[in-house]
Amino acid sequence: SGGGMPSGGGMPSGGGMPSGIPGGGMTSGNIISSPAGFGPSGAGMSGGAGMSGGAGMSGGAGMSGGAGMSGGAGMSGGAGMSGGAGMSGGAGMSGGAGMSGGAGMSGGAGMSGGAGMSGGAGMSGGAGMSGGAGMSGGAGMSGGAGMSGGAGKGGIFGGGDIFSSGGITNGVFPGGQGEAGFPGGAGKTAFSSPLVIPGTMVKLPEGSTVDEVIKNFDPDKLGVTLPSYVKPEDFAMVLKGEKQLDNVTQEYIKGMNPGKFGPMNDPFALSRQEGLEMDSMGNFLVKASEGAPGNPYILKAKELETEGKYKEAAEVFNDPDAPFANYPDAMVWAYQAQLKVKAGETQEAIVDIEKTLAIAPNDDKLYDKASQIFKEAGLTGPKVFVNGVKPDFDVKPFIQDGRTLVPFRALCETMGAQVDWNAEEQKISVLKESKVVEMTVGSSTALVDGKPFTLDVPPKVVNGRTVVPLRFVGESLDTTVSYDENTEIIKVMPN
Repeated sequence: SGGGMPSGGGMPSGGGMPSGIPGGGMTSGNIISSPAGFGPSGAGMSGGAGMSGGAGMSGGAGMSGGAGMSGGAGMSGGAGMSGGAGMSGGAGMSGGAGMSGGAGMSGGAGMSGGAGMSGGAGMSGGAGMSGGAGMSGGAGMSGGAGMSGGAGKGGIFGGGDIFSSGGITNGVFPGGQGEAGFPGGAGKTAFSSPLVIPGTMVKLPEGSTVDEVIKNFDPDKLGVTLPSYVKPEDFAMVLKGEKQLDNVTQEYIKGMNPGKFGPMNDPFALSRQEGLEMDSMGNFLVKASEGAPGNPYILKAKELETEGKYKEAAEVFNDPDAPFANYPDAMVWAYQAQLKVKAGETQEAIVDIEKTLAIAPNDDKLYDKASQIFKEAGLTGPKVFVNGVKPDFDVKPFIQDGRTLVPFRALCETMGAQVDWNAEEQKISVLKESKVVEMTVGSSTALVDGKPFTLDVPPKVVNGRTVVPLRFVGESLDTTVSYDENTEIIKVMPN
């Protein structure tokens, strides 16, 4: 024994990220891997670990013949799981068994492409990893879920994200761009073509088709931020399902494009690595039980905050040499938003807290913090977040007879649904997966899969936009809708 991975291997402890975004990276087979040291160690796996300090393979043994990873290769670039990217090319350890079904992490979380060790390869006889799993605690993702506080489901509205589900070719829009039959004999409706790249919230330029945009993928024109080691043409191949991204690169792209590709799996990986935590109200703290971690940027920001220099404190985290400057982290963004609102920069604070919710939609502390910031900014009335993302409403949500009404198209498309508007009949149709909802302006009767329901408040037209009762539409499409009277925040979350 003695093969494969050096003790403590892979990512340097306390990693963070070197200043600037590295231009390295590596493509091995169909997997695009981040450079060694890019992003927090074990990003995407709760606890920040994944391989328990880089070990986890019980002394490096357990691999048949003691050979480790076929001559030390098998891990892309030999970089030690290079950000959690399986075993590039499916090579690595003899046996072909390894992790049951070839799925390293249930649901495809944590490891790129949904396959812990691509191709189902792994450890001879499925053993070889301490505790039978190789990941700290015998599970790899503490709690067995891999989504540490605040992480949402991988896709833009639940399910798998576009990176791990094989690209847009897997049919993100059931019903496509053609016709869908309505239960109850209501005929067929031709749903409009998506205004976004399917499976994302990346808007298509006016007059463009999905095929045209992907064929000539232009990140600047589409408002997409990519790390410098991912070429636009390679990312287009990812969208088509022809290439895969390693876990750190997926996390980076999700974080730097809040809401466009779904929430991050581990939005607190970097701050946790630096010894930080939040209290019950989302306030940024140094972990008292471990003492100050000694990070000079954290200590400087806390010192400036104590002195009442809030703007200067927020800017500390933008220093290009700080580990927080070039990698997304929900806790740091929330802290910056808190500092900016104290400095009177309310609009910037709103931007920061809204992008925080988009990458970490399940953390109630962040919604509490958002509520504080909205109140400081003088924003009143209901605020709607769909899996953490604020829909692009051109009519402000309002309450009528105890029901919140919102523009139907923006709501439904943010939920990943298709919509149709029949102007002659003033009829709204919504298709999500196999569920169909029909409503008519001014009518208190709605149909859900052909079955009639009575609405407390019917749809109406306001300033040229059709608004609908949010809770009815959300729950009819099998989502969870919750309203917090204290924060005035309405959350629409995937089940």
